[in-house]
Amino acid sequence: MDVKHIHFIGFDLGHGQTALASIPTHASARLEILEINNKKVQTTAFKRSDDGKIATGDRAFNSVVEPPNQLCIAFKKRATSEPEYRKNMQEYYYSTLQHLQETNQVPQWHDRVIIIGCPSEWKQKERESYQELFSNPQFPKPEVVSESRAALLHVMEQQGKTLTKADLDDGAVLVIDCGSSTTDFTIIHGWNSEEPLKDFGEDLGASYFDEEIFKYSVEQNEDAANLIALIQANANLVPIMKYLCRQAKEKYFDAPDDFAEDNVSVGYRRIGNTIFEPLVNGVLMNQLIHQPLANSQYSWIQTFQNLLQRAKNEITTRGYSLRAILLTGGASRMGFIRESIKQIFLQENPEIKFQQDPEPEFSVASGLARWGRRRYLIESFRENTKRVFDEEMPELIEKHSSEFLDILIPKLMDTVIPLFVIPGLFDWKQGKFETTEVLQKQIKQQTNQWLQTSEGIELIASVGNEWWHKGVGKEFLFFIDPLCRKHDVPTGSMDLKIPFRSESFFDPEFPFPIPLEPLVRFIGYIIFWVIVWALPLGGPIIAAFITFFAKDEVDKFIDLSIKKINMPKLLRTTVNDTEIESLDLKRHEIANKTREMISSDDKAMKNITSQILKHLRTEVEKKADEASRFIQ
Repeated sequence: MDVKHIHFIGFDLGHGQTALASIPTHASARLEILEINNKKVQTTAFKRSDDGKIATGDRAFNSVVEPPNQLCIAFKKRATSEPEYRKNMQEYYYSTLQHLQETNQVPQWHDRVIIIGCPSEWKQKERESYQELFSNPQFPKPEVVSESRAALLHVMEQQGKTLTKADLDDGAVLVIDCGSSTTDFTIIHGWNSEEPLKDFGEDLGASYFDEEIFKYSVEQNEDAANLIALIQANANLVPIMKYLCRQAKEKYFDAPDDFAEDNVSVGYRRIGNTIFEPLVNGVLMNQLIHQPLANSQYSWIQTFQNLLQRAKNEITTRGYSLRAILLTGGASRMGFIRESIKQIFLQENPEIKFQQDPEPEFSVASGLARWGRRRYLIESFRENTKRVFDEEMPELIEKHSSEFLDILIPKLMDTVIPLFVIPGLFDWKQGKFETTEVLQKQIKQQTNQWLQTSEGIELIASVGNEWWHKGVGKEFLFFIDPLCRKHDVPTGSMDLKIPFRSESFFDPEFPFPIPLEPLVRFIGYIIFWVIVWALPLGGPIIAAFITFFAKDEVDKFIDLSIKKINMPKLLRTTVNDTEIESLDLKRHEIANKTREMISSDDKAMKNITSQILKHLRTEVEKKADEASRFIQ
């Protein structure tokens, strides 16, 4: 089955900004940042005209919007049934997708998958409501994925990356996503884990500063009364003014030392006969950072530090060591964020890796697209691996099953004959077993019990590995390596160097089906011939006669009669001890005979083949999971 040619679109609809990225499924695919109005990142805003036309992104601020037209900004939040909220979110989302099609960045939708992000602490019902909100027959139904996990995936694929898959598998990674409206904390352990160890967050975002700067700038305006009157007459002025305040805030945090006392300059906006200009400097920002939040005794920075301490306690309580911290999100460039992280975590444990996302604007969108591609390729790889295993492996194992017996039977005889057969025959000679049938059952039981010991299990595993590496494994890779190349899995990743693990064979209810019937039947032969040769004078003559003229009858006699006969002790004593002990020297002969009997037993061979397939399937599935970690 070939890999379908699909494009995965990551849609980061943030409270402050929007970005989109796309990546196809084919091998060595390159990520592409999609553009909205010729820009890779746009403000999450739109203008709705009374004729129904929609202008999205920064274009919405190009002119003053007069009622009844509407200018909408900062409208993203958890999915609700509120009509105005649903209308704003849907129109913005659909208009953005239509723009991609109109600009031929997405020629058609039938081969596209959309993945949209959400705060990591959203519950499943909230995610389902969010998905339903954006469902429209005109476009693919979007999938909803945690923004923090997407950001982590994006950062781990960058050139010169600091964070690795080993960091996730060996300990915990803390992802801190500081956005415009929320700050989310996600604690992750394990590269392939579907669920994080802990998700939590707070409605604590950089838009708080936009609001405070806006209020302060209006209050300090030379014509404040007139400005407030104009705002009351046209609510569309507020988003324009807040947009300027956001630009001033971002410019300040790009170089705070340059604006310790002087105001940031981002221009002004003429509103009626009044000028509005945002006022931002170091003195004001220091005040905003440390003043108590509304309905709280804590400031912005104190609240953030409390959340950091909570994350630290969560990791410690779960018994994990923190290996790395990833700071992402549009607000991550605020300097006091980094300093707080260093104070809470890095001063005490400087060995913790700390990485700040170098491209927070694209991080989530890129990670969402990569997440979609990676998940598809993993599922496709596992499905195709299973198909190859089901279709090719049974024939391959059956073709080499005799080689498995060639290795197994001699090693098994090396244990069974000295430990169980020879002592059992001496016990039979002494009359401890009434019949050889009872002796045979005893040997079979002892052998089965031994096979369930660590030594027996290790024997089967070592036999399986020796058999695998003699050639079966190479033929297996002949089928698997092409799948690896199609799914961006490095060739050779599915090389099962130890396909048979001893612990996987320990199952008392379903022991590995070593067919012991040929062995115990051969014991019947041994006893029969020992007795025949022990007969006075006529032994050799009778033996020769039986060998040439009555072999089938002897087989039948051994299977049906001799094993049930309770021989007199006197007759048993005629069996020479040396003859019994000599069996230890005949292991090779006994092994060959046993192997011939097993090979001719279709049922026994099918049981062995099915068990080999069962254990190989488990290992192949494990290896497929491991190999899928290489998919980027």
